[in-house]
Amino acid sequence: MTRIPELEQELVAAATRLRSPRRAFRPAARVAMAAAAVAVVVVLLVVDATERDHDDGGRQQTGTPSQRGTKVGIDVSAGVRFSLTGRQLTVNVLSRAPFETRQKVSGARIRATCGVAWAQVGPESDPRNAHEQRTRLWPAGRDKLRFHFARDISKGARWCRVEDPAVGNVAFVKFGSAPVRPLSAMQKIAVTEEGVQFSFRLPTTVGWERFSSISTDKSAGGPISFNKSIVGPQGAEAIIFWTSFPDGDYADPCARTLSPPVGSSAADLAAAVSTAPGTELVTGPSNVTLGGRPAKHVALTVREKVGCDPGFFYTWRDVNGGALWRTTGVGDTISVWIVDIDGTRLFIEAETTKQAVGGLKQEVQQIVESISFE
Repeated sequence: MTRIPELEQELVAAATRLRSPRRAFRPAARVAMAAAAVAVVVVLLVVDATERDHDDGGRQQTGTPSQRGTKVGIDVSAGVRFSLTGRQLTVNVLSRAPFETRQKVSGARIRATCGVAWAQVGPESDPRNAHEQRTRLWPAGRDKLRFHFARDISKGARWCRVEDPAVGNVAFVKFGSAPVRPLSAMQKIAVTEEGVQFSFRLPTTVGWERFSSISTDKSAGGPISFNKSIVGPQGAEAIIFWTSFPDGDYADPCARTLSPPVGSSAADLAAAVSTAPGTELVTGPSNVTLGGRPAKHVALTVREKVGCDPGFFYTWRDVNGGALWRTTGVGDTISVWIVDIDGTRLFIEAETTKQAVGGLKQEVQQIVESISFE
């Protein structure tokens, strides 16, 4: 129990006066004194409970086995460990966490959310959309904080995240198997689009994640992009996706930016891209080589948000989580490569934000140049 010396001294003094034969209290006075003592004890208990609730991040147990049914996940990029047991989510900033993670949480009001579905399923009231949320002040200098939800969601929870509602994501984890897979350096990744088989190779740096789209009435679900986040674990600063025109396997062209009529050649499609509304042409259309085959290249800057999400020229339902590319914003850079393979016009697009620093744009270029056709 939390000790409050001044109140304890008053209680001791009051008890002494009650026992003293020199003082004769009237019954009403004794009742009032007893009530006051009880009130003080209640105050002490309330203060103790409150301080425990706000002081649960200072001590860390080591060597304690996980409780039965506990779900554990680590956001490696952010250096944050999640542990969900019943109604309680424990979030721990690991010793190896980057300074940016600590800076985001220290002294900020942090919101923790755990949910079942990756994306909304049917109406919002559908039980498959269940999630729990709690916001707490993260005391400066603390490495651990516990969030107590209104109900137990641990059995069905598939993911958890913590975020600053005013700034953005801090850390995110998925429990169990997930469609987002970190890719090893120089790993060869084979894909197929409209029957055309080709592959990418990853650069020597790591951190790229492979994403799949969610099936819709128009498009099937399947591999769609490589994404990478360098600012945090969620919210990518770069994306490379592949599809075809006019009908991609997993993505649909945006009518606002690729409106018909568009001619039947790669040059016609490149011309349409170079004059897309809401963009400023940087370079192209130019003749390049992609995987040993002739291709067209166009580079643009987004000046007005008129394209479709998430890929401006193409749209698909993305899987929520990890280095997610939600939307193309003003100031983002778009590069498009178009190559004709036996009548199929492959559409390779790369996008980067203003935060794409530290050689990320060079990585994008290297990945695209690594394309080879089977």
